[in-house]
Amino acid sequence: MANQYFYKPENALKRANELSAIGNEKGALQVLHDVLTAKKSRTWVKVLESIMLKYIDIAVDLKLHRHAKDGLHQYRNISQQQAPQSLEAIIQHLLKAGESRVAKAAKEARSMNLGKGKAVADLECEQTPEAIMLSTMTDEGDGDRSEREVLVPWLKFLWETYRSVLDILKTNSKLEKVYHQTAQRAFEFCVQHERKTEMRRLCETLRHHLSNLQRATAQGNTNRLRGWEGWTQEGIELHLATRFAQLEAASAQELWTEGFRTVEDIHQVMRISKKPPKAKLMAKYYERLTKIFWVSGNYLFHAYAWWRHAQLAKESQKRPPPVEDQIQMACSVLLSALAIPDASDGAPDEQGLGQSGDPDDVDAEKMARMATLLGFRGHPTRAALLAEIAADDELVDVFGHDLPAHVRALHEALENTFAPRKLAGTVAPLLKELKEATPRLAHYAEPLARVAVSRVVAQLGRVYSVVTLDNFEQLVAPLSVPADDVEKLIVGAAGGPGGGASSGGALARVDHRLGVLRFPEEPQAAPASRHLGDLARYVAEAAQAARDHKPEEMRDPERAAKRARLFEMARAASARDHESALERKQVIERRKEEQERLMAEKKAAEDAEERRLEAERKKEEEARLEREAKRREREKLEKMRAELQVQEAKEQMKALGKDVGDEIINMKEEERQKLIKDQRDKQRKAEQNEAKKMLEQSKRLDYITRALRLEELPVLEARYAKRLEEDRARHDAQYVESVEKGKVDHAAALLEKKRLARVQSHREKWEAGVLAARKAAYVKARADAEQQHKEEAIARKVARARRRREDYLDDLERARAEDEERAYEAAADALRAEEERAWEAQQAERREAEEAQRREEEEKRAAEIARHRAEAERLRAERAAEAEAADAQERERRQAADGPSDWRRGGARPDDGPPPRRGFGGD
Repeated sequence: MANQYFYKPENALKRANELSAIGNEKGALQVLHDVLTAKKSRTWVKVLESIMLKYIDIAVDLKLHRHAKDGLHQYRNISQQQAPQSLEAIIQHLLKAGESRVAKAAKEARSMNLGKGKAVADLECEQTPEAIMLSTMTDEGDGDRSEREVLVPWLKFLWETYRSVLDILKTNSKLEKVYHQTAQRAFEFCVQHERKTEMRRLCETLRHHLSNLQRATAQGNTNRLRGWEGWTQEGIELHLATRFAQLEAASAQELWTEGFRTVEDIHQVMRISKKPPKAKLMAKYYERLTKIFWVSGNYLFHAYAWWRHAQLAKESQKRPPPVEDQIQMACSVLLSALAIPDASDGAPDEQGLGQSGDPDDVDAEKMARMATLLGFRGHPTRAALLAEIAADDELVDVFGHDLPAHVRALHEALENTFAPRKLAGTVAPLLKELKEATPRLAHYAEPLARVAVSRVVAQLGRVYSVVTLDNFEQLVAPLSVPADDVEKLIVGAAGGPGGGASSGGALARVDHRLGVLRFPEEPQAAPASRHLGDLARYVAEAAQAARDHKPEEMRDPERAAKRARLFEMARAASARDHESALERKQVIERRKEEQERLMAEKKAAEDAEERRLEAERKKEEEARLEREAKRREREKLEKMRAELQVQEAKEQMKALGKDVGDEIINMKEEERQKLIKDQRDKQRKAEQNEAKKMLEQSKRLDYITRALRLEELPVLEARYAKRLEEDRARHDAQYVESVEKGKVDHAAALLEKKRLARVQSHREKWEAGVLAARKAAYVKARADAEQQHKEEAIARKVARARRRREDYLDDLERARAEDEERAYEAAADALRAEEERAWEAQQAERREAEEAQRREEEEKRAAEIARHRAEAERLRAERAAEAEAADAQERERRQAADGPSDWRRGGARPDDGPPPRRGFGGD
């Protein structure tokens, strides 16, 4: 609520300065906050800008980013429509203050780390006792702790400031430039301080803002976005520039996943724009993509990115670049294209765009989507890229004259040389020279070596059926590719266990048991591009031979006469051509009539579609009315929910020990939550202080206990050793004593056995008598037990019969009750069925009426269509009759003109000479 003592902003600013002068910064901040939230301050005046600047300075000094964000929101509501330039000045002041404090804190942290060297009294003592004790409790060093204490709070403040500014300006079209400048400054902050987590969150925040704008534009509901005036070309360019900066920052921090997601964002922004971005901007974009695709191992898109970068750089530069830059770019384009694994050699399709055509291939779908996002036509391939490079005149000139000799030799060896036993030896020194002569291109050496291995294997397969592994290893040894990688290339190309390739065909199969490399028996089919190239070369040679060769018929009179007779026969067949033209005319007429019929049917279908659309419009109007009713109901519920929130806030404050009156009703929800939060923070702070005290006491107790145990450990060890010696001596004495006692007891037992041997016969007689008496007692006890068991079984049967009788009577009573209930339900069901039948009869009558109306409309429509068809048939018959009459007249005219013929169709006799030529230009 507004402070009642300061009705004018000038007085509030004066009072805030007085409080700041005496050190009461929080009081001054509260005074300024009351002015900003007062209802009388809803109209912008110049003094509010001074108040906001003072408010920002105090919030920055106290590191209260939440208060700074709240103040920005309040000032945005005041100045967004009346003075947006003032809001821009306040935001720039806040960002500048936060960034300066971060720079100062970083400098202070570095100076603290450097100044700690002066505090070391003894240089031979590497660490102080305090540092040793801290190192036992944490892994952090002195520098990390200093940074955490001094720099991290300001980093957090600046990060929250960036987030607050972006959230405030996300839909403000007037300050769109400030929004994008803030985003780019946030990117610089993440890169400078290596904040990868914050970088991911920042990218997600910008992505969320963009999706909200697109969703509102697609729904046509931009009014709900406060301050948003729709998409403009300048705004789209700003979005693109921000996304390019985001891509650069993600690449600098090696966040490749965010880089790929940023590419998708750029594609979304480009779809919004009606004009393509500037070539210079796109050139930088593709230059950054080359690094991303190279790190991800996607050589195909890496090469295409270089190719697009070269084209766009050429378009964007007003004057030609230096020759060195042209050569460097041309080398990058050519080597990146050569480094792509060639599917025509059976190499594994590392890009996920193989020839398998499997629609369920997730990698293929992903890479096809990436190709679409980057603007590539169809599925980009190595052959297509090399063809486009060859079609570029400027690059061809560079390739032919200015490229380094080893680069041109690499291209010739990998693309135009067939020498399976010498190819590796030719390529290896060229790759070495590539590393030494052009260090900036040395990273292409490894993929080019792999491509050379694939070329060697493919060319060996065209010449040999089996090659020993030793011989093969000698052939590829100059390339210095590890044996495991070579085998992976072959196996990856072969695909399945049988060596059948899944993309480019089987190269070979490694047989380690016999130590050979087996190639397919049938020659591998060349790719379509190679067949077309061969065909073009053969056609060119044949055309050249035809131009150099004089036709035979020009030198042979007989062949010339034969040729003349053939032309005479062609002239004679002209009548048949005329009849064919007439038949074609009739076909055209029939097609015209069919087209007219289709147009009539289309008109009828359009009428039906118009009626259907009218019905849909009526349904949409009913749905709109229903939505309005739901909206009014939702507003009513929201009002009830607000009242409930006020009641809950009162109860929460009362539970926290503070009674509030009706003044809480006029508060906003944020203010109520802030009041509740402050009260909770007080209680939580007291609990935290108590817990901290207990923690310190427990740590002190742990230290004391640990010290006592360390002191008593030697005493306990000595006592244990002494007791161990005493126990060992006692055990030895007891063992000797037990052995002597056992010997004595054994001798006494032997004497007792000898003494009792005389009474063994008497013992047996006494034992037999005792057993007989016990057996008789057992028989009698068994008979008594059986008798008792029979009596108990009879009693159980009687009890079971009585229980079954009672259950039977209960079942009868339950069945009677269920029958009565079923009868009642049956009566109710019958009543419901009667009501349903009546309702269905009404529905049936309504449907019959609708069906009758529909049939009537269909009959009318069918009659209309039948009438149109009859009219079309009549016109068709009339035109057919006219055509027939015209044909008859034409035949009569020809017969009258040509006269009777006794030789062949055409009207010429053998002795009349050849007929006159009609329409031929010569022999």
